[in-house]
Amino acid sequence: MQFSPCTVCKGFGTIESIVCTACRGRGLVGRFAQALLVWDYPLDTRYQAERKMERGLRKLLNGLLLLFGIVALLAFMWHVARGIGITQLHELFTLSFWKTPHPARVAFAAALLVEGYLYYRLVKEGSLKKPIPFQKLQQEAAVTTLADTPSAATVNVADSYALESVLLVEKAFNLAKKFHHADAVPLHIFASLLSSEKVSLVFGRLEVSYKPLAKTVSRMLNIFPTVTHREPAIHPDFRSVLLTAYAEAEHASHAYVTPGDILVATLAQDATLQDVLVEVGVDLQKVRNVGLWLEVIAELRTTMRSFRTAARFKPKKGMDRAMTAVATPYLNHFSHDLTLRAKMGQLAPVLGREKEVEAIFRIMQGEGRSIILIGEPGVGKTAIVEGLARRMTAENVPKFLQDKRLIAVNVAALVSGATPYQAEERMMAIGNEVARSGNVVLFIKNIQDVIGITAGAEQSLDLSEVLVQFLTARQFFIIASTTPQEYAKYVETTALGDILQAIRIEEPEQNETIQILEAKSVFIEARDKVYFSYKALEAAYTLAKQYLADRYLPEKAILLLEETAAFVRGKRGEKSLVSDKDIADLIAEKTGIPVTQLTEKEGEKLLHLESRFHERMIDQEEAVSTLAKAIKRARVAFRDANRPIANVLFLGPTGVGKTELAKTVAEVYFGGEDNMIRLDMSEYQESSSIRRLIGAAPGSGTGASVGYLTEAVRRQPFSLVLLDELEKAHSDLLDVFLQVFDDGRLTDNQGRTVDFTNTIIIATSNAGTRFIQEEVVKGTPLEKIREILMEQELKAYYRPEFLNRFDAVVVFKPLSLLDVEEIAKLMLKKVAARLEAKGMYFEATHEAISELARKGFDPQFGARPLRRVIQNNVDDVLTDFLLTNRLKRRDTVVLEKGGRISVRAAKKLVE
Repeated sequence: MQFSPCTVCKGFGTIESIVCTACRGRGLVGRFAQALLVWDYPLDTRYQAERKMERGLRKLLNGLLLLFGIVALLAFMWHVARGIGITQLHELFTLSFWKTPHPARVAFAAALLVEGYLYYRLVKEGSLKKPIPFQKLQQEAAVTTLADTPSAATVNVADSYALESVLLVEKAFNLAKKFHHADAVPLHIFASLLSSEKVSLVFGRLEVSYKPLAKTVSRMLNIFPTVTHREPAIHPDFRSVLLTAYAEAEHASHAYVTPGDILVATLAQDATLQDVLVEVGVDLQKVRNVGLWLEVIAELRTTMRSFRTAARFKPKKGMDRAMTAVATPYLNHFSHDLTLRAKMGQLAPVLGREKEVEAIFRIMQGEGRSIILIGEPGVGKTAIVEGLARRMTAENVPKFLQDKRLIAVNVAALVSGATPYQAEERMMAIGNEVARSGNVVLFIKNIQDVIGITAGAEQSLDLSEVLVQFLTARQFFIIASTTPQEYAKYVETTALGDILQAIRIEEPEQNETIQILEAKSVFIEARDKVYFSYKALEAAYTLAKQYLADRYLPEKAILLLEETAAFVRGKRGEKSLVSDKDIADLIAEKTGIPVTQLTEKEGEKLLHLESRFHERMIDQEEAVSTLAKAIKRARVAFRDANRPIANVLFLGPTGVGKTELAKTVAEVYFGGEDNMIRLDMSEYQESSSIRRLIGAAPGSGTGASVGYLTEAVRRQPFSLVLLDELEKAHSDLLDVFLQVFDDGRLTDNQGRTVDFTNTIIIATSNAGTRFIQEEVVKGTPLEKIREILMEQELKAYYRPEFLNRFDAVVVFKPLSLLDVEEIAKLMLKKVAARLEAKGMYFEATHEAISELARKGFDPQFGARPLRRVIQNNVDDVLTDFLLTNRLKRRDTVVLEKGGRISVRAAKKLVE
């Protein structure tokens, strides 16, 4: 909105407390579309007192009139009871009764006159407020100055303010007066709004605590300059809020300006207040959405009453208001009436989706064609149709759809127990009924289900051809729905596909989805007797979109809300508040992904992640550091959310810890080695083996099957994927991983998109092993070795574009004897842990550990032989001890030099 202040009073409307003659006290004009808005409603004390007295006198007079009418009516009823008795009530309806003079009869007549006058007064008082016109005012010429603007050409927005809103504005002015402030500014409006019950509900849903907010506002009020010799002037910013509130109300289709409209306008016009709310996690759009949410709640609470008012003449039995429609008993048997369900308040409002609804109206009215809605399961095709049914019930539709019913055909019931020929006859009978009725629009969900059902003979028609006959003649409209895959396969190339105009329904964006969730949440709250915070709805959208990849919005977010509501009710009971933490807890439970807010304890663990890795890994600092940093970035959501957590290539000789580090990451971060998906790439050396990764498609000759990789990640999206010995895989398979590394997703043979954004992908490779060993012996730095590998050695195995997709290529250096000694200690700790589980203890001398390390060290195979040495020299001996009962609880096993193992018996506790 554009504002033009008065050039004389600079937008204040007064000069030294005297009304500005140039603008007649209006101060500011706002250009809204082609309407000129002003606030022409004095707020000073004298005018407020006059209006308050006037309102009081009106209430008093109305009360007296009501009281007189009640007394007169009671007197008449007493006269009737005393005069004619209960058995002679029929005399009330005779002319002779009313001709007989009597004071009670005069009182009754007077009561009728008085109550009629009272009704007239109430209607007249209501008409003093002017509803906001949704047709914008048309101006023939632009207005350059406020002084040039005639009163007849302006809209006094105060006339469209609800009484509650007017009182809040007066309260804001009085607050400025109370603090002796020089000007009334938007902050005073905001402070007065905090006392409004409706505004309190907005902040309650946003989980904003009242006391800290009120304290902040109070502190801000105390720093304003003060005056004592005059009342506050109305600052131009104050006026701009009042004009903007009118525009907000018009945009929201409100009949009058509400406190919620004033709240939005105040925040929109005051950047400081926006900053205050941002500090508590709230922005202007959230406030708008919650206001809309509360309106939906209020609407649904009064659904029956509102629909009785707006649709009281809507027929319930299939007739139109003119009683010209034909009954449809056969159709009723195979369908249900969506407009009747809407009339009964059983359908949720559909927020957003205005573009799609307008497209339906435009095509049906302009082109006279029927509609097919095409979208993935769960994007809201049926919800759009149900929203249309609500609008039809309230007659909030173009004229060609008014006084009509929207009927959903039950295709399953239509074909159930019938031969194809009988099903065709049923469809023909339904079509004839609908065509004769003239007041029915059909909705056929999953239209592909009626295609291809034939009677078997050459001359037979399938059900879609029956529909084509009626639609070609334009005897009625249908709205159908299907998925993109089914549309391409069954509908697009048929005669039915030529007749139906396609409208693509995509997943809604964030704000639109949240508004849809607001409407759906009202029903969930009523059913489960819990309450959702706005942050819970935001979390449902964000987490469902990110972690529930096998479904579509808004359905998957709605299902998440339903499941969380049941979860919270069972855990904390009725009337509990469902928060964003509850949504995150459920997602974490379903997927195993740590999406809850980072706790101080967990943050401490992440800071020391490298040391935790080194509890199982010896040396290899670069590899450990690379993975630890990637995990930290992922946990605080400071990474590219459209790629895996990390894509890392480990290079080095066998036995240096590449696979062991992958197992360590799975254990420490993903909760266990069971959360590691391991692929031995030597099993994927053929081009055809790609089917093992993503599955074989139906008709491929091998039979449909799920892919090992895609199915494993789909079921376990929070996991580590280990590609062992990557250099042995066929090059076509490497192309598959290019997409995964770049986009974080992969499509399986069934067309499902599998999300890899919560995985760490580690590829191990022995490529360039000899070169690495030779250069390490020469003392070449690892970074230099890595550069040469990337530029020369690895090109024989991988294309440059593939190598560049890795976040890091880490070179594992060959292990020294000292490294192997440390690894031996780690392996013996595992031996000790197994004995401790049986109530026994294990010790090993330094000399014994050194001997094992020397036996298990091989420059070519690293530490790999060490596992076998410990198994032969330690594990097998301990097994014999256990079998022969040489070990008792609390005994200590000692591994000494020379491989000798002795048992130190524990002292007896009971002699």
